[in-house]
Amino acid sequence: SDECLESAYGMLKRFGMGRRASKLVSQNEFINRIRENAESIESFESMIIQDVGRDHISELWRIIEAVSISKNKSQIVAASKAFHFLMPQLMPPIDREYTRPFFSYQQIQFQDNEPVFKFIMPYFTRISQENDLTPYIARSSWAVSVAKLIDNAIIGFGIKHRKHLPMLECCSSAPSLWQPNS
Repeated sequence: SDECLESAYGMLKRFGMGRRASKLVSQNEFINRIRENAESIESFESMIIQDVGRDHISELWRIIEAVSISKNKSQIVAASKAFHFLMPQLMPPIDREYTRPFFSYQQIQFQDNEPVFKFIMPYFTRISQENDLTPYIARSSWAVSVAKLIDNAIIGFGIKHRKHLPMLECCSSAPSLWQPNS
């Protein structure tokens, strides 16, 4: 609905999208671009992060590029946050402050959207598959889904261990994380 999309756009603005270096498209453009890609987006409507496979990640990235809600080259932060509002069970919000250093990306590397997205998402999926986080959903207003709980853990880790980040080697090993049935 328009109300849902207007609310998602408003949340992006409240989270600082469009204020600093990021430049969001207008609210009308945002709504139109989501509507133009509604069929593709709706195909993921019932999916949860635990069910994500390689093909899903490629298709999600294709949708992010098609929607292109940021006027900047980098789409990963604004798009992951927008899609988190639309598909909270599936899409984790990705940011520069905590997610980027957790996965050992330098600022310039983080601009290379597609490889970053395809590297990070398997980790979110694997964590969700190997840990039953569902009992923790709805324990606070920040615990709306497994995807958000993992994001919360990354933020908490970043706050507690800020001086020790980056902690992970950023390498091409992410595909080896996939379970045989993915």
